[in-house]
Amino acid sequence: MQVSVLGAMNATGPAGDVNLGGPRQRAVLAILLIARGDVVSADTLADDLWNGEPPARATGALQAYISNLRRALEPDRAPRTPSTILISKAPGYAVHLKAQSVDAWHFESLLRRAATENDPAARRATLTDALDLWRGDAYAEVSDQPWAEAEITRLTELRTVARERVVAAALDCGLAAEAVVDATALTRTHPLREEGWRLLALALYSSGRQADALSALRRARTILGDELGVDPGPALVDLEAAVLAHRVTVNAAPAATFTATDTPCPPSGFVVRADELRRIVDPASTTVLLSGEAGAGKTALLQKSMSTLERSGWTCLLGRCPEAEGAPPAWAWTEILRAAAAVFHPGQYRHDLAPALGPTEDASRTHHRHGQFRLRRAVVNYLSGLAGVRRTVVILDDIHRADPETLALALLVAGARETTGRIRFVVAFRPDEGGSALAEALADLAARSPERIRLTGLALEESTALVREVSGTTRDQNTMRVLLERTEGNPFYLRESARLLESEGEVVATSDVPEGVADVLRRRFARLPELTVAMLRLAAVFGREANLDVLLAVADIDADSALDALDAGVVSGLLDDTDASTIRFTHLLVRDTLYSDLTLMRRRRWHAKIAGVLEQRSPTDNPALAFHYAQLSGPEHTRKALASAVAAAAEADARYAHGSA
Repeated sequence: MQVSVLGAMNATGPAGDVNLGGPRQRAVLAILLIARGDVVSADTLADDLWNGEPPARATGALQAYISNLRRALEPDRAPRTPSTILISKAPGYAVHLKAQSVDAWHFESLLRRAATENDPAARRATLTDALDLWRGDAYAEVSDQPWAEAEITRLTELRTVARERVVAAALDCGLAAEAVVDATALTRTHPLREEGWRLLALALYSSGRQADALSALRRARTILGDELGVDPGPALVDLEAAVLAHRVTVNAAPAATFTATDTPCPPSGFVVRADELRRIVDPASTTVLLSGEAGAGKTALLQKSMSTLERSGWTCLLGRCPEAEGAPPAWAWTEILRAAAAVFHPGQYRHDLAPALGPTEDASRTHHRHGQFRLRRAVVNYLSGLAGVRRTVVILDDIHRADPETLALALLVAGARETTGRIRFVVAFRPDEGGSALAEALADLAARSPERIRLTGLALEESTALVREVSGTTRDQNTMRVLLERTEGNPFYLRESARLLESEGEVVATSDVPEGVADVLRRRFARLPELTVAMLRLAAVFGREANLDVLLAVADIDADSALDALDAGVVSGLLDDTDASTIRFTHLLVRDTLYSDLTLMRRRRWHAKIAGVLEQRSPTDNPALAFHYAQLSGPEHTRKALASAVAAAAEADARYAHGSA
């Protein structure tokens, strides 16, 4: 795919020219290209497209433009697969293309390359190639838009700098006559730029035309005096004196150095909890107990910790305890073992938690207990062996929701002699939501002298940094104090308030923000297209996470429309689609708010429909079937709920997960 903006905007793909649509749809692409890979929020796009006055249904129209552009740019993309060019990432969209695929980006990369080339001939050739990319004015068709003005000015300046550097390279190559022609054109186009006059005088002098060089310098003095009322700068004054004294050393290097703008790195999204991060990644912290209320930032801190540790040579194995009903027992450990196998034995890991233990001899409880012991010891031995090869950190998130098997295995692995000194442990939980089993497990972990970190509300300085990271601007202290008082420093609440602050202003955010995150979320729902809200509510019936294929099968609309609707949820920051097969709510509070707003009649209808699709597509997914049928009433549904529950219990029992059974 090749996209051109240095002149009339167009795109060319393998099949030829791409139809980019009407002016407003083309403007969407232009805005995203100007951002050079950075995410542009949906609110910013709407404000730019409609000059600060977006209509009530701007989000739906914007979603349609994005969908049309995706089809145009990737006509061969398979259904239900994510776009690789125009991506969705909260809180908006971004264009992902190589520098060579966009002429403006390629132009700048060539300028950067030319600045590093010592051979003047190679430098001149590279600069010429860069200038040949221009076919007119930059972003010509949106030149009247305020949002394009700064980028057009910047690119135009870089074009002029490139022209000056071509003249300098020609002089360095000894091509004085050619340099005279190009420098003369420069001074005619940009008579107020001193660098053009300096290069022209140097080129003329190098051609043996001393008098013409002096004449050019005096014309420059006259023009600058008449137009700007200023005298020439030191570079021209010194050159004039050198020409008169025949002491000219032809140094064609421009007076000012050129630095092209690199594609900015995406923001880390992590601006707080620096002290807590240091404590987690400290090698002396062999066991870390990380606690905090919902939305305190535990998961974000864990993700940043993993990134930091992995850069230091640690292998991080993460397992999350499911926040929805119907998950298999010890699921967090299944994720950990899969992650370990993917690192150490790529392509060979099992899809089941239990390693091959051999055929069972009988179904007695004694044998089950023996099998359970063998299973747990196999996990200990496996992880211990891996830790002997690479430094390993095991991370368990949300263990306040852990089933008995997860906790038992965690205690065994943490307390085993084989893992002591080899494996570091980090566990995260909500202290107010764990039962007696969690309390006992934490007491046992205390034997490892853990580092205890309790995430409380952010202080004013960190809250200000977080709001600035989300909204892009710094707010005054009074506004921040009000937000801090309303949110008690909870990062999730602060992020939601910051998004509201960005979209609706300080008056609404500081005086009309309802108490509780549910009201903040409902305000965000109201700004989304109705179809998106309907799809979000349907997804909420599944729980925190939904299988995408099943969700699309249950929806009453075609797959493309459903995916477009869900895409708006991803852009708004309510959904996470990093796993291509599932969609997951970014926070459980989002799911709970949506689910609680459903009427009982609607809930039961959708639970029944989901159960029906599961029976056809995944008839052996007994935990999920038991969960959905248990939400229904009537003899038939009750029988199915009981049958699925019994079958799920038998599966758990066969895995020695007797507590779940």
